[in-house]
Amino acid sequence: MNDQKLISVIVPIYNVERYLEKCVNSILVQTYLNLEIILVDDGSPDNCPQLCDQLAKKDSRIVVVHKKNGGLSSARNAGIDIARGEYIGFVDSDDWCEPDMFENLAKALDESGCSLAVCGVEHNDENGKLLRSDCLDPGSLTIPQEQALSYFFDGKSLPAWACNKLFKKTLWDNARFPLNRQFEDIPVTRRFIMQESAIAVVPKNLYHYMTRTSGISGTSINLNFWLLMQEAEENVRLSRDVYGGRYDRETRSNLAAHCFHFMRKIVISGNRALFDKIPNLLDNLKANRVYIDSALNLKSWDRFFAKILCLGLSPMLVFRFRKFLVSIFQ
Repeated sequence: MNDQKLISVIVPIYNVERYLEKCVNSILVQTYLNLEIILVDDGSPDNCPQLCDQLAKKDSRIVVVHKKNGGLSSARNAGIDIARGEYIGFVDSDDWCEPDMFENLAKALDESGCSLAVCGVEHNDENGKLLRSDCLDPGSLTIPQEQALSYFFDGKSLPAWACNKLFKKTLWDNARFPLNRQFEDIPVTRRFIMQESAIAVVPKNLYHYMTRTSGISGTSINLNFWLLMQEAEENVRLSRDVYGGRYDRETRSNLAAHCFHFMRKIVISGNRALFDKIPNLLDNLKANRVYIDSALNLKSWDRFFAKILCLGLSPMLVFRFRKFLVSIFQ
């Protein structure tokens, strides 16, 4: 362990009493031993504060921070502020990781000389059932910035999540997660990829993301989701203004996918407070219609429905018909 660089693993905690021990135990059993495990109790109203203190008594590597509730970004930033490790990783408190995750990620950083390493993710439901997996396998230990940006901008190949990555601490010298907003990983990960000449890749599914029906990424929709549209539009702007249109196919196809999915969620949820967003989404979809076939976040049949929408059919009619077909064939 003496020749291992210290990794600070930051776990933001709020109202996850049911899942916390499984999460922390998956870090404690890591094959990489030189860990500093920072449990940040973000003013949790359940028994998590007590559980954190109990866990700290069982392993000297655990450090507990109790703070006033400030949200996920605030909790992660509090962990970064006190982290002593040369490397920094994040694990969300209702997720878990494979025993060799940090060993693989640290090895990738050490061997490549990169400042950022990424591994694959499995998405599981609350019972552990596999829903899907996302694993980038470029066939090499590292990918250059140009390819990394292409993967990032397409909205699927290289997701922005912080938790399936390991960072050199120096990346965070002048960076923190933005406060009081959701989808905070996107601008941070984008910034790091844009500034690094290459990133390291571990083509294994080593992180488990748990999808909860009550989570923010479920089927409901509210104005917070508009941040995703803003980030997708920012990617289009960056492709145009910074990279001379090099990533227009990736960014504009991803924007088209967001427009389609947001319209679908608004219609199916019946959230009338957001109905006034539909005309703008439809116009945006039509403006990017030539990129629909390139949208990795659209299934083939949703690409068909997206094209139908571009012909001028009512979104209310199209999505209700889609819902009817889904109920029959799925």
